[in-house]
Amino acid sequence: TRILWTMQRRRLRQVILDWLGEATSATIQTLDDAKIEKDFASPLRRFAADADIPAPLRDAAHLALHRIDHGCWSPRHVLMHNDLWQGNILIDDRNVTGRGGEPWPRRFVIIDWPGAAIDGYAMHDLLRFGRAVALKPDAIRREVLAHCRILQCEPADAASNLVAAFAYLALHLEHFPKPAFIRTAMV
Repeated sequence: TRILWTMQRRRLRQVILDWLGEATSATIQTLDDAKIEKDFASPLRRFAADADIPAPLRDAAHLALHRIDHGCWSPRHVLMHNDLWQGNILIDDRNVTGRGGEPWPRRFVIIDWPGAAIDGYAMHDLLRFGRAVALKPDAIRREVLAHCRILQCEPADAASNLVAAFAYLALHLEHFPKPAFIRTAMV
């Protein structure tokens, strides 16, 4: 319920953020030039050229492309849930085998994996979850910097990673209306 989630949110959010950092670290993939072109540069070019996309997002895509082209940013794939928010996190309060001695915040299960990808895009889950649990800007900044260290990228490339995720998602909207996607991306 909303009241219960509000009470649990504070204790749970750092556990989920820690898990997300561990998942990013465990699944990071260094990519060859062909994979960077296919999974990052090409979607970014299409995104940057789409007149429906607001100028700030197109500009961010151009900057990410510039950083790839000049060797300033080497994109990497990581595990991406693609819908990481409190509604997709369940707490198991039972005494589960192997988990009985752990406090309740460590007994969580993340559900709704159909949109997930092993070859996903960094920063998307972090910022989606951060927004969902109302992380303060300083906390988000700390987490973004921690993920940049894991990804071995400059802090400026946090935005490159995020816009690359948006570029990929824009090519795979399926039943998600484009105007709703744009509103979500602009938040």
